[in-house]
Amino acid sequence: MPQAIDLNNIYKLRNDFTIIGITGQTGSGCSEVTSQLIKGFDIGIDFENPMIIFQKHGSKFIHNDFRKHRIVYNYAKVNFKPYTEIKYKDIITLFLIKYPLMELEKFLKSVELKNEFIKSEFLPYDFTNEINKISLLEDQFNMLSKKINSIKLDKVKDKKNWKELNDFFIDPAFKEFSRLLHEGLGKNSDKSGESPNSGLSYHKGMQIISNNLRKSGVPYDFNSYDADKIFSIVEVINSIIKSYRHHNKGDRTQIVINSLKNPLEIMFFKERYSAFYSFAINKDKETLKSDLGAKFTMSTHQYDVVKLLDEEYNGAKDEEFFKQNIEECLQLADIHISFLSSKKN
Repeated sequence: MPQAIDLNNIYKLRNDFTIIGITGQTGSGCSEVTSQLIKGFDIGIDFENPMIIFQKHGSKFIHNDFRKHRIVYNYAKVNFKPYTEIKYKDIITLFLIKYPLMELEKFLKSVELKNEFIKSEFLPYDFTNEINKISLLEDQFNMLSKKINSIKLDKVKDKKNWKELNDFFIDPAFKEFSRLLHEGLGKNSDKSGESPNSGLSYHKGMQIISNNLRKSGVPYDFNSYDADKIFSIVEVINSIIKSYRHHNKGDRTQIVINSLKNPLEIMFFKERYSAFYSFAINKDKETLKSDLGAKFTMSTHQYDVVKLLDEEYNGAKDEEFFKQNIEECLQLADIHISFLSSKKN
């Protein structure tokens, strides 16, 4: 009688190393799905035990979906371990602090930025309030800038600065600074009710910075173009992944990237890692516009919400492949998740 095959050996690679790239439109639920992945199964409080569902229905066999649910639940209970998150915005922070703070302030006041808003038919926005806020972070900005420039992001492999990069990126001081910087730039202003339009302008501003980085490798350069810089952002993400693996030898490496919005960036990881999977988070178009629009209470800005969503979804002309293009990202996805939410009155 032939000996049974131990399937654990076959799937060991996937257990030890997995990269997930989350993609989806602004407000589609990417962060919510990511938060679930970084929690892992934990004690299962976010996952309803299928046996409880079974009991609710009088212990009758419900549907084949119940059996599938039970199999997935039992597997996840043992194997679903927490992922480590790499936030795209934290990678943007790494690029921003390579330059003096005054460069960021000059960018926010620039005619070029204003023209980008106008070109996209967005309402012009005055970032004076945001500039005042980030100026309060100058000491932290300068300290972290000195550290990251000593590591030299573009030469980590040559200098073998894996430990230094990993220590820097996982340092709670850097994470907190990045959070404060993006909040200062208006990330959560729509939640506080402080300035309904600045939250929307933040998203547009980050979109422009990301485009500049993929176009020229410099966050504040509107005019230069270098095709070799298209992978500027994901090459740094890749260095973060490698530094994490060097630091955690022998342990599982499970990374979730939140979130990728350029199809070439997804292809970058697909070509490098057989254990890379792209998760597309989908939300009904009208619900998405309604949910995101509700954050911006000034009716004059509702048009900007539609423009932002359409622009990031449809991408741009063929020669502008450095821009966001969610439609193509969704086509490249390995797994599609429909994000459903229920609202209680």
